[in-house]
Amino acid sequence: MHIIYHLVVTLVKGKVEEVELPDGVEKVDIIISEWMGYCLFYESMLNTVIYARDKWLVSGTHPTTLSLSV
Repeated sequence: MHIIYHLVVTLVKGKVEEVELPDGVEKVDIIISEWMGYCLFYESMLNTVIYARDKWLVSGTHPTTLSLSV
C-alpha cells in the first residue's frame, strides 16, 4: 500500500486587515507573522495576531495556552 501526500505551500503577503486568501481557500494550517514593537504590545499587534488566528487558522491547530517571558 502506497500513501501519497501532496504538499502545497502558498505564500500570501500583506497586512492582515487587507489580505485575501486565494479562491477556494477558507482556512490555513499555519500563520507566519513578523511582529514589530515590544513583545506585541507597543504597536498593538496582539489584537491583529488574534484576529488572524480566529479568522483563518484551522480549528484545533492553535495552542490552548500561552507563556510570555520578558
